[in-house]
Amino acid sequence: MIEQVSPDYLRSAEASGLLATLDGLPYVVGEHLDAVTGQRQCLAEYVDPGLLADPSALRRLRQALATTAPAAERTVLRVPPDLSPGPPWTPHLTYIRFTGKAGPVPPHVLPAETRHEPALVGWLAAAFDLAGREQGHDAGARSAELATQLLAAPDRRSYVATAGGIAVGHVTLLCAAQDEVTGRDFVELLDSLVEPDQDVSGLTADLVAAAAAHAEAEGLPLIGHVVHPVGAAASRAEAVLASLLRRGWVLDHRYYSAPPLEGA
Repeated sequence: MIEQVSPDYLRSAEASGLLATLDGLPYVVGEHLDAVTGQRQCLAEYVDPGLLADPSALRRLRQALATTAPAAERTVLRVPPDLSPGPPWTPHLTYIRFTGKAGPVPPHVLPAETRHEPALVGWLAAAFDLAGREQGHDAGARSAELATQLLAAPDRRSYVATAGGIAVGHVTLLCAAQDEVTGRDFVELLDSLVEPDQDVSGLTADLVAAAAAHAEAEGLPLIGHVVHPVGAAASRAEAVLASLLRRGWVLDHRYYSAPPLEGA
């Protein structure tokens, strides 16, 4: 499935000086500072599929990206779900879309209240910290700061799973998310976590049911993501992704990354 790029996105990128071409085909590139890891990235948020599918063009694109952001520590490409750039590119972040039916939400899953906010901050900070470590970076104090900022977002909605009246897990959504590349509005499933001493599988399914019902009520797709660790832990993320794809999720789009070319 080839993504349909928004003409407004390309016009905006051109006006901002971020649109370039290679072999007459467009790509959009800029410098990006990852909020969780603090890593400086050269981010190609859109690349024409004709460039991604041509190994020779992709090599020359990597050279062009290296000159665009010479201080970048990593080069990142957005890729449609049916394409893979191959080595040296490795999966960085995979976005998945829920296509199952929103089932009934059990009574032990409730909309989060103010009294749940301390637990939510702790869970979200732990998620940011893990995401940073999986990319080889220490998020440090940024984790708690990002969690607090997220909790204050006007479109943030959270649900908690309870056991004996105590919150033991959550799912947190951003309900006014927009994919600038395609112009599509969606509900983002930003994080879900269940305490390890609980029924993790069952309660996670219940929380996803709440998220799916919320997105369905909004008339929007529900989109989540999987972070791909660097190094030996990468296979674990692939196993998680494979499990999700068996449970009603489909690939939406992916980000691949590679080290920047030296001396380009």
